[in-house]
Amino acid sequence: MFLWEKFEQAESEDGKKHFFDVWQKTTALRRINHPKYAIMLGDNLQSDIEPAQKLGLAGIWLNKSLTLSDTGIKSDNEISKLKELLDLL
Repeated sequence: MFLWEKFEQAESEDGKKHFFDVWQKTTALRRINHPKYAIMLGDNLQSDIEPAQKLGLAGIWLNKSLTLSDTGIKSDNEISKLKELLDLL
């Protein structure tokens, strides 16, 4: 079963699906042996980057509009275009 299939089946107490709840409950991190070998690429610092970092993953913020963050959350890296991701890997 793929991660997105588990996501489709999952629902939290508030009735919403939360990717990181599903991620934690799967064997995905065990398959790669350690979260330091995984990244989370997201466009939202609060719902993508911060939860990933709490799990030990590197959080890469896809900031297409080059906005300044006032959340206090610091991503491990920031890119504005997907092609920039190749330079980080």
